[in-house]
Formats: sequence, structure tokens, C-alpha cells
Amino acid sequence: MPATNYISDNPGVQAFGGQELDALIVLLLAERAGFDLATDLTTLVDDVACLKCWSDSQLKESLASFLWTQQEAGSSADELMEKIKCLNCTDPKTIKALTNYLLILGLT
Repeated sequence: MPATNYISDNPGVQAFGGQELDALIVLLLAERAGFDLATDLTTLVDDVACLKCWSDSQLKESLASFLWTQQEAGSSADELMEKIKCLNCTDPKTIKALTNYLLILGLT
């Protein structure tokens, strides 16, 4: 299935920028997970208090570890290194595009 540009579904998304766009994504993910920011924001912020001190790399490692457990439980780092070797020469923009595309597929 080719990637879809979903911006045309909701062109108003282009009115959001920077932190507002990040906040919109948090809102939509929170709602998808069953939270209501109006009533659950304090709890959610408290839940991630320790994560705020983490580096971007640590946050990505935590996400990757979660996905590893979900998809590749029992695999070793060497086994996964072998599986991703075809991506090692891929430019960072393509990796970001793939991440976006695959997250959308995973959420549908």
C-alpha cells in the first residue's frame, strides 16, 4: 500500500506548528488511548515525570525496547542488527518517513 498524504483529509492541521503540532499529536494519541486531556492531563504528566529527564536517544530506546518486546521477543541484538542492515545506508529523512508511515499503518 503506497503512503498516503493525510493532510488533505484535515488541511486545518497546517495551522499548527512546532509545539502546537506536538500537542495536537499528544491530544489525538491520548484520546486514542482512552484519555481525556481535560480530566486526565495531570495524571498523564505525573506518569511521565521521570521521562522528562531522559535524552531523545533514551526515549527512542525505550520505545524500541517496547516494540522489541511486542514484535521480536527472544531475539538478540545481533539478530536485529542483521535484520536492519539494509536500512543502515538509508538517509535520515527516509527513516523518519518510514517511521511516520509505519506508525500510521500500526494505528489503523
